[in-house]
Amino acid sequence: DRARVIDKLGRAGITVIALPRTNLYLQDRDSSFPLLRGIAPVKELLEAGVAVRFASDNVRDAFYPFGDADLLGVALDGMLATHVDDAVQAVAAICDGRSGFSVGDSADLVVVPGADVDTVFAERPAQRWIMQAGALARAGLAEPAG
Repeated sequence: DRARVIDKLGRAGITVIALPRTNLYLQDRDSSFPLLRGIAPVKELLEAGVAVRFASDNVRDAFYPFGDADLLGVALDGMLATHVDDAVQAVAAICDGRSGFSVGDSADLVVVPGADVDTVFAERPAQRWIMQAGALARAGLAEPAG
C-alpha cells in the first residue's frame, strides 16, 4: 500500500531521488505505445513531508542518450512529469532541499538571472554565475554547468 510506504519513508527520514528524464525515457519502452511511465509519486511524497530531490544520473549514455546535466531543465521536467506546481518546491528539489539561504549558510550557489523563480523556469537563461564560499568562481557561463 503506497500510503503506508510513504509514511514509513517520512518517519525514517529517507530522501527519495526522482530521475524524471531517465525514467520517462526508459519506462515501458518496449510497448507499441508507452502506457506506463514510472516515476516516483513526488507530489504525494512532498505532501507527506518526505524529502524529494530531482536529479539526472544519465546524460548522453546508453540509458538516456540526450541531456545536458542542466538541473533547471531536470527540475522543469520533474515538475511537468509529477504535477508539482510550486516552482519553489522544484528549486528545493535540485538544491539539497534549500530554496533560499540565511546568514551563516555556505555561499556555494549558482546565480541565474530572472525576475522571479517562475521566469527562470520559463526562460532557463544560459547566463549563470557560480559562487563558491561566497566568491565568484566562474562568470557568465554560455551553457549550463554540467
